[in-house]
Amino acid sequence: MSESNRYKIISAKHYKEIIDLAKSRGTIVDDIEEYKEIGHDYNLAVCPFCKARYREFINNYNVNHFPHWRFHGQSISGTDIVPPPCEHYLVVDRFINFNGHVLEINKYELTGRTQYHCEKPHVMGCFFREPYFDCKAVIHSLPIYKIVEDHFEPKYTAYVITYYSPVDNKEDNMRRLISCDYEGGYFGPPNDDEPDPDSWWDLKKWVKEDKLYWIDPAEKEFTLVKDNVDKFPYGDIKGRVEPYWDEMPPNPYKNW
Repeated sequence: MSESNRYKIISAKHYKEIIDLAKSRGTIVDDIEEYKEIGHDYNLAVCPFCKARYREFINNYNVNHFPHWRFHGQSISGTDIVPPPCEHYLVVDRFINFNGHVLEINKYELTGRTQYHCEKPHVMGCFFREPYFDCKAVIHSLPIYKIVEDHFEPKYTAYVITYYSPVDNKEDNMRRLISCDYEGGYFGPPNDDEPDPDSWWDLKKWVKEDKLYWIDPAEKEFTLVKDNVDKFPYGDIKGRVEPYWDEMPPNPYKNW
C-alpha cells in the first residue's frame, strides 16, 4: 500500500469552507487553527545508520503550503526541525513536480507566487565528493492534491531527499553543507563550478554507489531499500531542471 493511500482525504467542500472562514475573519489561512489541523503525519525517511524514522506533519492539499525556497536546516513545510529526527540527520531537500498540470491562481490553489525549485529531483553531489564519502541520502515521494470539480485528486508530486551523516564526521559534513550553498542560503541545482554537474541528476549512479537509498512506495511497512537499481522507482523522472522565477508551471524551459 502506498503512502498516499493510507490517509483519509478530506472533502474539497470542507477545505473550501476553511479557506473562506479565514477570509471572513480577515486573516491569512495559515494562522487559523482549523487550517493547521489539515494534513497528515507522513513518514519521509529512515536513517541508514540507526533506522530512526523522519516524520513530519504535512498539509499536501495545496502547493502553497510548500515553501517556494527553503533555508538549510528547515523542514519540508519551512519550519525549523527541533529536535532533529536523529543524531545522524543532516538536512532535507524537496522538489515539486507539476507533472504537466497547469497551476491556477485562485484562493484555493496558488496565490500568484511561482518561485519554485526545479521539478526534477537531484542529489547534492557535493555531499558525496572527497574527502566526505560517508554521507547517505534517502528519497521518497508524496502526492500533492488539487481540487478537481468537487473533490481532491493527486496531481502533483513532492520528491523528498533526506541526508544523513555518521556522527563522528558530522562536523565535516556540516562544513560541506555550507560549501554547497549556491543561493545565499538556499538549495539549488548545481552551478558551473561543479566538476561533474550532470552526475547530480543521475540518481541511479548514486544508488549503484551505495549513496542513495529509497523507501519502497508499495510497502506498508515503510521499508528502506538499497542497491537494487533495477527496481529503483525514481530513475527516470521527467521535469524542468531550472527553478521557476515568476513563471507559471508547467514551462518546458530546460527539461531533462
